[in-house]
Amino acid sequence: MPRVYKRSPGCRRYQDYSAEHLEKAIESIQQGMTQRIAAAVYNIPRSTLKNKLRGSHAGSVGGQRIFSEGEELMFVNHIITMSSFGFPLDSFDLRCIIKSFLDRQGRVVRSFQNNVPAIDWTKSFIKRRPELTVRFASNIKRKRAQVGATVITEYFDNLEPELLNVPASHIWNYDETNCSANPGNKKIITKRGSNIQSELLIQRRAQHQ
Repeated sequence: MPRVYKRSPGCRRYQDYSAEHLEKAIESIQQGMTQRIAAAVYNIPRSTLKNKLRGSHAGSVGGQRIFSEGEELMFVNHIITMSSFGFPLDSFDLRCIIKSFLDRQGRVVRSFQNNVPAIDWTKSFIKRRPELTVRFASNIKRKRAQVGATVITEYFDNLEPELLNVPASHIWNYDETNCSANPGNKKIITKRGSNIQSELLIQRRAQHQ
């Protein structure tokens, strides 16, 4: 059962006021307004104003990020690269990758169940990464995926000079059995603004070659 993040009783509540209102309230207090009146005027808890004046809770509201900006950017680049190769990842794939990353480093994240992020974490990750988006991936039309004799001939013409002076022992055959030619109609994570059908077309052509 996927773990869902819920607010624990007694923990800090999320703000229901804007940062601008908070700054105005602090400015008013510094100019002589009492904390009680400022709390009523700006509809901000008095305890929040006290904490702000003391410098408490200086961090962002809510849970702190588990991964650094560099680590999250690495995940983003991997997602975009896989999508460009014609193998876009879905939410489950991303969660498995995160678990593998943590396990290899010997890190244990207590908020993850067995180091597997919850669906809520995945949604939050995608939401704060403007480079990514979630969309449906559908299989391309058969007519668009057809490969003619000209394409095949060009492929071998380009392959011949690439294999020149390469020992036969260094040439490997690749079986396409594990390549999914039909992703079905499912939600995948990809680069914002990318054309999924074009990426899948590239994948299909590579399999035929």
